[in-house]
Amino acid sequence: MAGLSQLSRSNQDTPDEHNRAAEWCRCDLHVHSGYDRKNFTDQPITGDARAFQQAPERDIHKLAVQFLNACDSAANGEGLDIVAITDHNTVDGFKRLQPHIDEIRQARLRAGRKTPVVLPGVEISIGGERPIHLLIIFSADTDVDEIDATIRHIFGANSRFNQDQTQPLSAGIAIGEFFRRIYEYAKPDNGQRNLQFLVIPAHLTNSRGIERETQTNDRHGLSNELAGYLRQTALTNKHWHGFQTSRPFTDLPQDLQDLLALWMSVKENKAWSKMTKKEKLAIRNREHWPLIEASDPKTSAEIGRQFTWMKMGTHDLEGIRLALLDPASRLRRMQLGQPNLDFSRIDSIVIKNTDLYQQIKIPFSPNLTTIIGGRGAGKSTIIEYLRYSLDRAKSADFSDSSEAGSIKRYVDSILSRKRSRDYGLNEGTLLEDYLIEVEVTVSKRVYRITRSSVGIQTFSLDENGDAKVTDSLDVRTLIRPKIISQKQIAHIAENPAALRTELDALLDTSELQSIRDGIHRDREKLIDLQRERTSLENDRLKLPELYTELRTVSDQISIVEDAGNRKVLAAFRDVRQKSKWLKAVRDELVSLAIQFDNLSQQTETEPTNSQHLVPVLTTNESKKSDPNDWIQSVIDRIHRTRGEAAQGLKHYADTLRSLAETLQREQSETWDPYCKSVYEDYKQVEGELPKQGTSPAFYEQLIQRRVGIQRQIDNLSARVERLTGTVRELQHVRGHLIGLYRQWTELRKSRALTLESMDADVRLKIRQFGDRDQFESQWVQWFGGSGVRERHWHAVCDYIFEFPNEIPDRIAQVVTAFRTDIQLTCTNDGAITQSESALASLVKAELDGHFFRALLKGDQIRLDDIERFLPDDLIAGRVRSTEGSFKAIETSSIGQRSTAILSLLLSAGSDPIILDQPEDDLDNQYVYNVVVDLLRRKKFSRQIIIATHNANIPVNGDAELIVALGVQNQGGRVLCQGSIDEDSVKRWVSLIMEGSVEAFRRRRDRYGF
Repeated sequence: MAGLSQLSRSNQDTPDEHNRAAEWCRCDLHVHSGYDRKNFTDQPITGDARAFQQAPERDIHKLAVQFLNACDSAANGEGLDIVAITDHNTVDGFKRLQPHIDEIRQARLRAGRKTPVVLPGVEISIGGERPIHLLIIFSADTDVDEIDATIRHIFGANSRFNQDQTQPLSAGIAIGEFFRRIYEYAKPDNGQRNLQFLVIPAHLTNSRGIERETQTNDRHGLSNELAGYLRQTALTNKHWHGFQTSRPFTDLPQDLQDLLALWMSVKENKAWSKMTKKEKLAIRNREHWPLIEASDPKTSAEIGRQFTWMKMGTHDLEGIRLALLDPASRLRRMQLGQPNLDFSRIDSIVIKNTDLYQQIKIPFSPNLTTIIGGRGAGKSTIIEYLRYSLDRAKSADFSDSSEAGSIKRYVDSILSRKRSRDYGLNEGTLLEDYLIEVEVTVSKRVYRITRSSVGIQTFSLDENGDAKVTDSLDVRTLIRPKIISQKQIAHIAENPAALRTELDALLDTSELQSIRDGIHRDREKLIDLQRERTSLENDRLKLPELYTELRTVSDQISIVEDAGNRKVLAAFRDVRQKSKWLKAVRDELVSLAIQFDNLSQQTETEPTNSQHLVPVLTTNESKKSDPNDWIQSVIDRIHRTRGEAAQGLKHYADTLRSLAETLQREQSETWDPYCKSVYEDYKQVEGELPKQGTSPAFYEQLIQRRVGIQRQIDNLSARVERLTGTVRELQHVRGHLIGLYRQWTELRKSRALTLESMDADVRLKIRQFGDRDQFESQWVQWFGGSGVRERHWHAVCDYIFEFPNEIPDRIAQVVTAFRTDIQLTCTNDGAITQSESALASLVKAELDGHFFRALLKGDQIRLDDIERFLPDDLIAGRVRSTEGSFKAIETSSIGQRSTAILSLLLSAGSDPIILDQPEDDLDNQYVYNVVVDLLRRKKFSRQIIIATHNANIPVNGDAELIVALGVQNQGGRVLCQGSIDEDSVKRWVSLIMEGSVEAFRRRRDRYGF
């Protein structure tokens, strides 16, 4: 692992330009060359087309350099990616420039310099009185002579230019005839040729464009009826691939918007007249249309002044075709710009030395990546390796249900170790020397996360791709992907608690964590307060017994004392107590005198051994004081002071001893005679006590017992006085806990409203404290062993959940009623009845003898747990059906519920989401109508990675990157990776997901489409 820090992107395998995810490109598809004298006026070659044709190659090369430099300078210096040269009625300009452009482009590519792809094309005019301009664009590898032959076939016997070759002419044919001729030559039925091209009407909204067919003023001599027919036939031809206009759809004239909507229905093979109002509105309200912006420059400096953002993997005609076919996913106006990529994302994964993979690298698109492959190709393994590397395989990443447990076990089976490669024969996939590297981008900084047998390491990559160890980073905090394994969506759909968890995952992390921390603190406080309350209540229960015992002891003492002995016994106790005190005082005085004597002796002892302080001889004859004299003065003062202290201590000792002797003498003269008299009286009483059935010793025990009981009562009474405050504080903390739960509910409701505003496919209604199943299922834990039966608890829950706004209060009421009934049962020393029960007065059901007998085991009922417990919110969901309406999720099919959960997972948050076969449990129609649309809408706001078997997801979902996996010689490998506009990707997709191109064709033929 030490060498990992030296890894850089330079030594990683990287896909070439035709093996990559679809990216956004700047495309100007209406550009002219110097050959087109009608449009281009600043070229170094002057004169007409003949001058261009006769120019030497060095001048053409200069022109090519000027052309490419102009493309590089376009778009504020960002440069164009794709340019189409569309001279009027000819491809000769492209033909002369092409070899020079190719030479320059190859040199730039070798130098690592960006350079645009230049496509061949032509701008021709058709029609008679009012010709319209059309752009025809061909693929890069199209033979230029075939393009020229196509143009000749379109024009037929008509000339393309005037006599001096300076002005292009119209082909003079109608739109229908134009399409007949171009397909007749470029794609004949006999298959002789199959030229790839696109036809785009140019200048949609000016006098040279197709909008002229919409004009109805009298100067054209057309009636409105005829104009209407021409509008419809001209614009609604399904062979148009798109339209060139500098205006967005919403800024076009209303009648032109209507015609484009009609054209779109024709393109989609839908009869406008048979469409519902809702279907028509859906077409009209589309945000993105196949309307391109292009420069149509008059000078080279104007190249790229207008362009269109198109997303593609292959910079060629097929990429443009798919962008026009799917503008919502692949086309953006120049001013709108490409979608931003500010969210966190996973860039790639490298896997080495595992059971299936010796070494592979898989890139990921920032938008939608689909991983496809046959059974056993390793799609799920890739997902779980991502989970493992990003440290998302902990128990906390799965719910607690049994179904979730099986998912966790499945994940663990993939991520467990094995000693040697056996290609899946035994559980586990990670070999001893395995290594998984994942690169991620967070806040525009790139990190490499490695996972091996030694653990997780994190590296920060600089602009050159060099790695620097950043061990202090926590991977789980750095990037927070949502990873859903196989069957996990179905589990969430069937489990309300899991649905609640997924909703919580969409909440603000800091707010949610603050609430959770508060709930934890409140529950801990409640536990402490409940313990204190129990202790205080037990103390209160002891007081009656102590008061009774005190009364009994006091009565027994009174019997002895009421026989005329009270005064004598009291005097005896007083004398004995004071005599003990006097003796203790004298003993203390004597003890102090002895201590002072000892201190006096210690004080007289030399404090330091001053004999070793030998005077230092000095020859100093000056009158300055000698320091040794000061030392001697110190010794003298210490001796003197200690002597004085010793005399003082001896004096104190003598004084204390004298006081003790005086007290002894005074006691014998004054106190002792009194004591003797009291003792004599006591001896007389002592002789009489046995006749009363008692004794002085027993009497003394009673006296001591009474003192002890009174002390206990005083202590317990002081504690019991705290009970009211404890109960009040407990209620306060529980109220605060309820408040935190209500805050949590409000967060959930707010997120549910956000989902609705985002038009998510699921609608959520939050019922606060409404999860009765969660609450009711606790009965075994709370009542196990007591004898309370499930039907009894069900009746209690009926009362608790009768009114949603009162649930926390009713839980408290039930707990109080239970306590009351248990106490009453203990007091009665037997079961109570329905009429006596406090709980029965709340519950609208008969509580039978089984229940009341169970209260005899009240110590086994966990009332404190019930008091602390608050049921969670119940998430009631409605899911959008294929018809667009919403219905309750409980009554929906598993497919609809799974789609609702998928919508919930995708609808909020910007972190990557990784899904393993989300189409499980879904039919193809639902995947196409709902899931695909959902993925298309969400992939521009967060990264989505999906392993799938369903062709609708990568193809109709328009995945920016498709990774096809396969197995060769028992080892996993990447068969291809790229966008669907790449031929090799299409072949593998059709083979893996359709059975083959031939299989797809046969099904299509059988369907009759």
